[in-house]
Amino acid sequence: MSDVKLKVERKNEMYLFRTAVENIFINELLPVAPGEYVKVYLFGLMYAEQERTISREAIARTLRMTVGELDAAWKYWEDRGAVRLERQEGSDDYEIVFVSQIQALYGSRGAVRKADGTAAEPATPEQAAADKLRNIELKGVFDVYEAKTGRLVSRTEADKIRDALTIYGVTPDVYSYAIKYCAEREKTSVDYITAVAMRWTKDGCRTIADVKRLIDAESERSELYYRVFDELGFKRASTPGDRAMIDKWTDEWQFGLKDILDACRRTAGLRDPSLRYVDRVLENKRLEAGGVRTGTGSGEKPRESGPVSVRVLDSYYRYLQEQAAAEQQRRTEEVSRAVPQLRDLLAREESLRKGLLLTDFSEGAKARRKESRARLQDLNKRKIDILAENGYPGDYLETPYKCKLCRDTGVTDDGRYCTCRKERAQEAYTWNKNRQQQK
Repeated sequence: MSDVKLKVERKNEMYLFRTAVENIFINELLPVAPGEYVKVYLFGLMYAEQERTISREAIARTLRMTVGELDAAWKYWEDRGAVRLERQEGSDDYEIVFVSQIQALYGSRGAVRKADGTAAEPATPEQAAADKLRNIELKGVFDVYEAKTGRLVSRTEADKIRDALTIYGVTPDVYSYAIKYCAEREKTSVDYITAVAMRWTKDGCRTIADVKRLIDAESERSELYYRVFDELGFKRASTPGDRAMIDKWTDEWQFGLKDILDACRRTAGLRDPSLRYVDRVLENKRLEAGGVRTGTGSGEKPRESGPVSVRVLDSYYRYLQEQAAAEQQRRTEEVSRAVPQLRDLLAREESLRKGLLLTDFSEGAKARRKESRARLQDLNKRKIDILAENGYPGDYLETPYKCKLCRDTGVTDDGRYCTCRKERAQEAYTWNKNRQQQK
């Protein structure tokens, strides 16, 4: 069997060819570029596609400009990522490489060279496959955005979408659904869409089904806010503080809609009905029903238990904080006596911490704070090493809270009630009982 070789007759005259310009270049870079520079780009692209060589002087004469103006044009396009100038060592000559905007937008962003200029390690087959999958997913998100907005995604928008997916962990499905969700509400800004997608992701959404469940739950909660405000006769919109209070009634105190609306009706006849009044009604109802239930232990015999008011529980938390602070002070004094070299280190650490608390908006303050934080890290590492050398655990001088999650406050950093509240309520019951007996 003989092979057949196929080929197209080559055109010798360059002007019989066509020059292809990417739509992304036309949409993104061309509108804001000076006309003379666009002329340089298109002329150069024509020669580049045919892999022809031409002198700078010849280009300048053809385009009726100086060589200096030509060099400025190429520098302009290099700064915008449209070309790459590869300069010849020891010469003013340079080679111009036209950068594919499509490849820059959709392709892998892995480094071709390391920071020192040496060639980077080639991607493994697994990495190449992962990059290919990410690029396919990213292009799918771009396609959804362009279909819903009716316009091409810009370079800046593409970078923001890519960062949401690769840095902040938003899944392509969640981002695509956010585009559709926001477009239906006539919100097509990438910043707005990204904020919505990241909020869903922060709430644990990884699939479209997760998002739909979250939206349904939020709709139910919005209906609750509306019912409460309607019952109270409020015509204003709810504030974050209002919603947090109503959330407490349902999430923490476990009241149903009927109980909440009944409490709202108790405001009938009041001159100025308020959520705080409803809050007091529900708190009293809760305490009448047993307050914070302490539950029982995990052993065979139930531990002593009973209702604990919020006030008693808060007092117990303050007691635990005081105990933890006192214990930390005792340990610090103990270690300072046993290991004298730590005294100076702890003094310097305390001085740095106080300095970070000072509000300073002067020039260079940000750099000084950064330097102070770095010095604190170094001091902490040295402190841990000295403690270990002298037989102490590395965290011996940290405040020994019973619950490190909430630091014995009962509330986590994001404003939610801590999971330790039931266990602390059990302890608070006994603590308060003994306290009352000693009076």
